[in-house]
Amino acid sequence: MAPLTSSQKEHQSLGHPKKSTAPIPGYKHGHITRVPVGTLFNSRSACSESGVHRAPCQGIFHRYGSAYAICLNGEYENDIDNGLTISYTGAGGRINLFGKQKEVCMNQDWKSAPNRALLHAYRDRKPIRVIRGFKLNGAYAPKQGYRYDGLYRIYKVYTKVTNDSKKHRLCMYELQVCHQHPW
Repeated sequence: MAPLTSSQKEHQSLGHPKKSTAPIPGYKHGHITRVPVGTLFNSRSACSESGVHRAPCQGIFHRYGSAYAICLNGEYENDIDNGLTISYTGAGGRINLFGKQKEVCMNQDWKSAPNRALLHAYRDRKPIRVIRGFKLNGAYAPKQGYRYDGLYRIYKVYTKVTNDSKKHRLCMYELQVCHQHPW
């Protein structure tokens, strides 16, 4: 290992931690070590810290051209959760004003980074971690907080047109569970 430069020594002497070369939890496909399926989190921040879903404010966690996790939390009316299968709406198409999500007001784009990342996971047959939140309607939502529900694989992608008079295009993904569920 090369000796530290004077600026690196000064950086450490000011109380800054050494840069770690350890991989950041979550930037991989598959399960996260020490986070079993069924783990409950009381916040999105806790999900992020565990590595299960690193993006605390986005539905799709993606980096480096691939998607690793999604969070179902009742954000899009076209999301359908059947437990073992999920119809998931891609990212975009809405404007967030002062923390309040508005209805779909424009087309979603397959070229946007989160939607493209899910397409890559579909093409490469990579598993996606699924987190369900308490705002999700249906029998599979936790009563409170967020729950890691394991790995799903995308088996179909398509464009769907909204049922309203505006006819906006949505990027849709069909996912199926990769393992047995505890419920």
